[in-house]
Parts: sequence; structure tokens; C-alpha cells
Amino acid sequence: MPLSFTEVNWLAVLVAAVVAFGVGFLWYGPLFGKRWADGMGFGTLTPEQQKAIQQGAMPAYAMSVVVNLVIAWGLAVVFNALGVVGLGSALGVAFVLWAVFTFAPTVNSLFFRGPNSPPNDLYWIDSSHRLALLLAEAAVLALMA
Repeated sequence: MPLSFTEVNWLAVLVAAVVAFGVGFLWYGPLFGKRWADGMGFGTLTPEQQKAIQQGAMPAYAMSVVVNLVIAWGLAVVFNALGVVGLGSALGVAFVLWAVFTFAPTVNSLFFRGPNSPPNDLYWIDSSHRLALLLAEAAVLALMA
């Protein structure tokens, strides 16, 4: 099957990106938000510093929407190129992409960290978030195909 960068279900890409943003909200909110914030050192900030960070977060949220769109589009292109049909295949391909391009490099980087690097929890929270994001987007793309 030839590789096409434009022949994707754009509505599914948009819905997948919105779902992924929701996954991120849950991941870095009620599920792991406190552990992630503690690992980032946000607990040591004054209330004024915390408020300033929260007020300046809009560009990060906007970039997150863009990144989720790019990831959903990329998955759609890969699924089309591989002829992925069905939820199981989509989830399997998404898992392999995560394992190769997120998990493996993350684990490798853990061995090269210096003594002042963030705690391992941050790596696992971020890496597992990317897995959840990819699986959610893959599910949307498969179910809307």
C-alpha cells in the first residue's frame, strides 16, 4: 500500500487529539498529578510562584493540542500504510511504536542520568502517559475507520 500523508480520516484525527488531551488531563491531574508535581519540585515553590506557573501554562496547553494532532495524524498515516484494520491491530501497532520510540529510549536514558536528574517516577509517569495517549488515539482511529 503506498504511503499517503493526506488520505486520512481528518474527523477521526481531530477526535483522537481531543481524547488524547483528555487523557493528559487525567494523567497529570487526578491520576498522577501530585506525584509528578512533587517530582518536578513544584511543592517547594511559594504560592505566588505556583500561581505564576499556572497562569503561564496556556502556551503549553496549546502546544499539547498541536502535538496530539500531529501524533493522531502520524498514527493514521502509519495505519493506512500498514493496512491496519480493527481495534486489536491498531492497539498492537500503537504499543509497538511506543515500545520502540518511547519506552526503549526512556529506559536507556535512565542509565546515563547524572546525580541531579529528576527522580525515576517522572520518567515512568511521562512514558506511561505516552502509552496511554497512543492507545487512546489508536482506539479512536480504529473505531472511526
